[in-house]
Amino acid sequence: MDRTEFLAIMRESLERKIPQTEIEDTIRYYREYFEQSDLSDEELCEELGNPNAIAQSVVKAYLASKGSAAEQYTREARQEYRQMHGSASYEQEAQGSAAGGILRQVILILVIVGVLILIGFLLRMAFVILLPVLLIYILWKLIRRDW
Repeated sequence: MDRTEFLAIMRESLERKIPQTEIEDTIRYYREYFEQSDLSDEELCEELGNPNAIAQSVVKAYLASKGSAAEQYTREARQEYRQMHGSASYEQEAQGSAAGGILRQVILILVIVGVLILIGFLLRMAFVILLPVLLIYILWKLIRRDW
């Protein structure tokens, strides 16, 4: 992963959760961190860890700093996102995202089932073909007493 991908993932994880100004400040901080580091992008990404986890920490810290008004700031962040991206609603987007996740899970399950069926077929063919050949070979050796 390089810095562009890292920052894009982080931005996506922060959107709709905290105000845009906070997102920009966070992205700016990590962009400068990349620029000042002596490590390669890949090494620094590995050192920093999962950008989604960092974004969750940023959101939690931001909301904790707002105390009882945290929900209001979250609503404002979602409203700001809708205005910027023309999204109908956060809830509709979240439902679409959940449906995509379910579809990925169904596809993954189908692939796993397909692989298991293929393995079962190959094992069955091995027993149907290899076992008789092995028995014939053993009998042949016993008859010829080469063993």
